[in-house]
Amino acid sequence: MKTQFAMLALAASIISTPAMSADTIFEYYKTTARAKVDAVGKSEWESTTYREATPVHQSYNLTASANNSTTSMSYDLDYSPYDNGAVLRYSIDGEVQRDEESNASINLGHGGAINHKFRATGSGLLKVNFNIDSLVVDCPVRAVCMSVDGDVTVTGNGYRESINFTPQNGFKDGVSYLEIPVQEGKDYLVQFSSGNGISGAPKSQGITAVYTVTWEAQYD
Repeated sequence: MKTQFAMLALAASIISTPAMSADTIFEYYKTTARAKVDAVGKSEWESTTYREATPVHQSYNLTASANNSTTSMSYDLDYSPYDNGAVLRYSIDGEVQRDEESNASINLGHGGAINHKFRATGSGLLKVNFNIDSLVVDCPVRAVCMSVDGDVTVTGNGYRESINFTPQNGFKDGVSYLEIPVQEGKDYLVQFSSGNGISGAPKSQGITAVYTVTWEAQYD
């Protein structure tokens, strides 16, 4: 992780080009990031709904410094749909550095969501996998620290299944993969979300996380 001792906010970029996926009903994404010290800094927020499968790339690089404290957030959400599925990569690098004597007020956080609703063009299985590519947590013992939780929920045709991950406890019930039957003509919704933050006077800390979620409808 890099620490920069000046306020920096690189403009976010969105790259969106329609993909060939005729069965998509809608796609929604939301991204948010913030890095502030004593109200000095910046917050970013974006939200868009598409009526066709559309790639999304959203990045933020935020740094703020004041009163002998520095906080930074590097954020990246990359979503690539294809004919019968999608690949989502969610990456966070957040850091707080502060002197023990500093009374600076910190506000650091992130959030992201992707919703993809589609109509099955055949019958088969919808398969979802949640992979932890990288996770490094530098958190003092008994300190309040930022987390990068991740949740994936799949619903449709009477089915509802979830994958839940926290850096503290890992995957709930050890489940990082799921599949449900899909039926031609029925609608299905895949939802990913992550979000967390810290504020007030947290101790120096850092967290880096890279998650990849894939889903695909495999028809008979």
